[in-house]
Amino acid sequence: MSLHQPPERLPVILVPGFCSSGLEVQQSSVCPLWEGRRVWMGLSKLGFQSIHGKGMWDPKSHSLKNKWLQHLMLAGPDLEQPGVRLKVIEGMEGVRSLAPDSLGGLAAEASYIFAPVIDLLESMGYREGVDLVAASYDWRFAPSALEKREGYCEKLVQTVEALDRRSTGVAILAHSMGNKMVQYFLAYVKRSRGQQWLDRHINVWIAAAAPHLGAAQAARATLLGDRFGLGSFISDSEALALARSLSASPWLFPIGAAEKQPMFWLRRGGLLELRNFSASLENCGIESKRNRVMLTVEVCWGEDCNSESLTTKTSTAFDGKLASFDVAKNLIQFGGPAVLPRAATISVIVKEKGVHDDANRNWLKRCGKGVIGCVQLIGEASQGRGCLGVPKASTGCASIASLLEGSRGSDGFVQVRLPICSTHGLRGLGAGKDKATCDRFVSFDLRWLGFSQVREAWLGSQTLKAFTGHEACQFPASVRHSRRAEQETYDPLGIPQLLKMEACEQLLEVWEEYYEKDQLYDHTGQEDCPPIRRVLAAHGVGLPTEVMYALRIRTARLKPAELQTRFVLDDEAELATPSEALTIEGGIVKALACKSSLSGDGVVPICSLDHCKSWAGSLHLQLLHLEGAEHRDMLADPRFHRAIRDAVILQPLRPCPPLSYSIAGTFSQWMPVLMGWQGTCFTHVIRIGEQGRESFQILLAGNWQTVLYPSVKDANPTVAHHLLGPDARNKGMDWTINRGFHPFGAGAIRPGTEYRVLLSVDTGGRATGITWEEQLDMQDFGPELSEPVGAAPSTPQMTVSATAVCRTHEQYL
Repeated sequence: MSLHQPPERLPVILVPGFCSSGLEVQQSSVCPLWEGRRVWMGLSKLGFQSIHGKGMWDPKSHSLKNKWLQHLMLAGPDLEQPGVRLKVIEGMEGVRSLAPDSLGGLAAEASYIFAPVIDLLESMGYREGVDLVAASYDWRFAPSALEKREGYCEKLVQTVEALDRRSTGVAILAHSMGNKMVQYFLAYVKRSRGQQWLDRHINVWIAAAAPHLGAAQAARATLLGDRFGLGSFISDSEALALARSLSASPWLFPIGAAEKQPMFWLRRGGLLELRNFSASLENCGIESKRNRVMLTVEVCWGEDCNSESLTTKTSTAFDGKLASFDVAKNLIQFGGPAVLPRAATISVIVKEKGVHDDANRNWLKRCGKGVIGCVQLIGEASQGRGCLGVPKASTGCASIASLLEGSRGSDGFVQVRLPICSTHGLRGLGAGKDKATCDRFVSFDLRWLGFSQVREAWLGSQTLKAFTGHEACQFPASVRHSRRAEQETYDPLGIPQLLKMEACEQLLEVWEEYYEKDQLYDHTGQEDCPPIRRVLAAHGVGLPTEVMYALRIRTARLKPAELQTRFVLDDEAELATPSEALTIEGGIVKALACKSSLSGDGVVPICSLDHCKSWAGSLHLQLLHLEGAEHRDMLADPRFHRAIRDAVILQPLRPCPPLSYSIAGTFSQWMPVLMGWQGTCFTHVIRIGEQGRESFQILLAGNWQTVLYPSVKDANPTVAHHLLGPDARNKGMDWTINRGFHPFGAGAIRPGTEYRVLLSVDTGGRATGITWEEQLDMQDFGPELSEPVGAAPSTPQMTVSATAVCRTHEQYL
């Protein structure tokens, strides 16, 4: 191969991750005008859906109000919604960015997926359809459902065969969940085509940010909700409904070693439920019967516990005396301690919402009354009771235990009537004490379920140890209550168990039918070594990454038009044992990088990312840790781009030329050090010292009379210069590794950073160019490759280096 010809390279297939393939509407009876247009991610289709505040379901048509969501949600594990058919956007356009055309193209850069990688490959001469293909797929479906619907794996087989025209094999570059799809494809091909097909056609699998054993964050998003960064466009309820409808969601649940330790810790708690509200409000200071009435219920669990409050929907009818409330929209629940404290109390505040005033006061009095009302609203908000409605009256605090001693109905509810004993009038900003009368009261039904009753109602006969696979006593609690460590207990909870308690049995069925029974998927994460010979795994490390969660029973007003969770993150939990490797905030436990351990890429835990090490005995594995690279941002990381170049360029290994070269510089006190031959160029690794820079020159045969040097001082590959010599006119003319060639463009180079200097030569050994690159943190595992990967036996000697390949600066350009 001539030095001036572009190096031979492997064809590349890009496989995107979860939510990373563009989807467009192929057929829609819901919105026919959307046909042929992008729906994921089509920001113009989303609208600002989260501001409607009326629930996600239309009570009349019993359909989703959000038409965008109606297109994306699945009706079953392998079924789309009636009248809707989406298809994947083919080609680079489908994987370049999520929203290429939104906001006049401004969103394209912020929502990039493979755009930086595609730009890199195209700069190397790759052309779409010739040696570069995007293998997009509908990421909503489980892999077996996807194969049944679209024949994805079979189509990918045909794509590989069409690209591998030179019998070099192809490079499959996948990101995130795309790596799970690649692994499924390899298992499919081994069964349908055999090992020989894989040996011939698959050269290398480049696994970027691969969640081999799943990710805790994926389980949290499905079970507790996550808006996918679309908080302005979809509500929590809509995001939760979408995640739970996708049969691909369980694919990212932690498996194998990632689930050996309990992921969820549930604080034992009881449940206080209230329903059937009504109120008699004669002479309670309500300004007009044309206004609406609301009730704020406040529960205090005891001296050491926080008070909690919830407010009903506004009354459906109010005649100035009696207020009635919609039963379906006013079921309130408070998550409390496991056992009801004797000191627990309940009270109700009556609030008026509206601006009508039947007294017809003059404008000055009405303005004064309005000012007082505003002050009262601020006071309510400061006490955590929200600022909707002006307080007008309240009941006294009543013992919950005493109220529950009344006659119970068949469903366990007790009818309660609390007399109103104070009013909030113009006499002051506080409450005025009145004598309680029987004609002013708030009534409702009340029920208490202790921890054992909640467990029985939500989990049936199963105990909290049923799904973890281990006895709870084997795992000391990882979290505890920040103030009541001795009184509160946290139990370990497995994902299947939490699914059942969250009434998500359909996801359990999907897991069993589409994953556990799928013979092409190893749901144990123990025997999943891919049937190929070479893997390059690259991922970020050193970022705080979710690994565990503390939960408690939710306190909320249940909304029939929305999907709500039974549990929420417990913001009162703390780590049971302080650790430099873990931190907790808002009930989320994250792993941190420290001297004793690594952490993940901000999304996938390190145990899942580094699971590929278990394959080292069966294939050749290169593992690249990218310090500080986030899960998606790694696709734009220059270090990852270098690894891609090294993996896809085929280098002819040449014998060592007859000439030798040495390098001398500040790092060696200008003592010559012999450079090594790496099959394509001479190399030497320089470690940056405390000054954050190093200068050097090159000596032919180690002789100071035959020195190679640049035509400008402190030259680097980004500064135009010529290579001069070999001669002795080298004084002050050095190459300098400093921040001018720092790969991230700013700041001094960190001391201890290593750079590989590359001296390219022609076939006679004469120097032709020099450059350098930061040494990748590449680890090699497994056997060296004894013959070309993917090459037929008759192929000329063209190999892929098992270590980072060195190339001249001209080849980079």
